[in-house]
Amino acid sequence: ENEGKFGELFSKLLLISDLYFSLHNRPWFRRGWIIQEVAMTKELEVICGDFCMHGDSLFVAMEFLTLLHGRMLSKSPFTYDRVISICVLRRGGFSNWKPSLLQLLLRHRSSCSTDPRDKVFELLGLAADNSYDMGLLKPDYTLDEATIYRRSAIAMLKAEKSLRVLSVPHQDRASTNLKLLSWVPNWIFESTAFSLKDSTHTQHSEHTRRASGESTAQILISKNERMLGLEVFFVDQISQSACVMDLKAIYIGSSRKGLLGRLFREVDDSVNRLFVWEAFAKPSSKSIYKPTNETMFHAFWKTMVTGRVSDDASREEFVQWYKLYLPLSGLRRFLGPRIISRIVDDGNEGLS
Repeated sequence: ENEGKFGELFSKLLLISDLYFSLHNRPWFRRGWIIQEVAMTKELEVICGDFCMHGDSLFVAMEFLTLLHGRMLSKSPFTYDRVISICVLRRGGFSNWKPSLLQLLLRHRSSCSTDPRDKVFELLGLAADNSYDMGLLKPDYTLDEATIYRRSAIAMLKAEKSLRVLSVPHQDRASTNLKLLSWVPNWIFESTAFSLKDSTHTQHSEHTRRASGESTAQILISKNERMLGLEVFFVDQISQSACVMDLKAIYIGSSRKGLLGRLFREVDDSVNRLFVWEAFAKPSSKSIYKPTNETMFHAFWKTMVTGRVSDDASREEFVQWYKLYLPLSGLRRFLGPRIISRIVDDGNEGLS
């Protein structure tokens, strides 16, 4: 009986999420200039056919879906990113908080614009003033899109004194006629690649560990704006690394009927990654991590939480979480990854 009620509730949730994200995939919501209209207007009503809805109700629904791991409910993670960004912008507009231009460009990479230059221009009024060089980057339709994209990259590099823009996933250059420099992102297409460092977070502060400490990037741009020069310091060399989360396998091309299976896969992937990292890092050993003269466990836990917790997070907090992970890791060792994968597949088929 409980399984029947759960199945009925689950089916309704899938239907609601499908309808919600289908609404946001309609051409009107995908238009780039709509971002400003929806995010900044004081009163918003959405009319679709014979139905009318107060705009803020859409954002309340989005917050609800976020609590239910909404990214997994969406058919496309890019649709989810675009919608959640509009919600955050609308809330932030009333508190005078603005995200950086780079965060906006990444969040709305899948938005549609008739003029490719508008992919940048439509977001300038929503970005924090200190996130790009306002003197260098202004709406100017006498310039072509290649120049606008190049100048937007330079404007962000100069203002932020950070190299984050260089980590933006690039589209295959053979798939476009737009001639861009190797260090300039192409904002025309949405990318199926994910950055290892998620720069799309529109939070008031970012939890970022920096090997360079408080120093800022020293950036040199040639007079013709075609050459980027950097002065670098050798910090360390990565000799070995373990697997990272396979977001493409989880989100892209997955069966919509197998939502619970996808959730199982994400949990299994998380445990597997820790399992592999643990296997070669050997955190339980008494050895010392020579580059920093720390215990191996200390270096291990800081690596695992990099970018996900505040800088003052303690070792004890990680140990508490680690104790919760150990039973899952032990179960995986006992059953083996193939059996775990079979359980995941069975759960996926049961919802199909």
